[in-house]
This record gives sequence, structure tokens and C-alpha cells, in this order.
Amino acid sequence: QARGTMPLATAYLCVIAAHACAGAWPLFRWQLSAAIADQVDEGTIVEALLFMAFLGSVPNFARACGAWQAMILAGEVSASEAFRTWAELSGQGGYDEATGVSRKPSA
Repeated sequence: QARGTMPLATAYLCVIAAHACAGAWPLFRWQLSAAIADQVDEGTIVEALLFMAFLGSVPNFARACGAWQAMILAGEVSASEAFRTWAELSGQGGYDEATGVSRKPSA
């Protein structure tokens, strides 16, 4: 009700970005999970996070991506083939160390 006539996807993007700006990671994860379950486009979520980086800082952008990546790896959220490939990719130039995300070993 609080969103009024705002489309649901837009409301999700706003709160996902706001929680990332504030570093409210449990709330970020909860809203991200709900948005993905409601089929909000992954690319649009990334775009919202990129805009958030201007106000919420690049470190919070990296943490948000790390949280999303960990959620994909843990099977907490569904992911397209492209996003699953990204989540499973290792050696992203210091990204692994910065976010603390562990990856399963390659076969």
C-alpha cells in the first residue's frame, strides 16, 4: 500500500538500493530475494545498484554484489545462466578477497 501506484518492480529497486546504501544487509538480502521471486529483471537490479554506488559508495556496491553472489551460490535465489556463470567465476581481480565470498573448487 505504501507504494501507491508505483509499479512493484520499481518499489523493489528503490528499497534494494536504499538498503545497500545504508549497509542494511539482512534487509537487502530479504528484498533482493523477494524481487527475484517476483521476477524483477536481474539486469534492472544491477542498474539500480550501479546508480546506488554514486550515493552509497563503491564499497557498498561491492558488498551488495557479494551478497547477491553468495545468495546465488547458496541456492537462496534463482539466477539466469549469465548470472550463475558470474557467481561461479573466480579470480575477479581482488573481488573475491574484498567480498569474502568463497567459491566451490573447479572440477
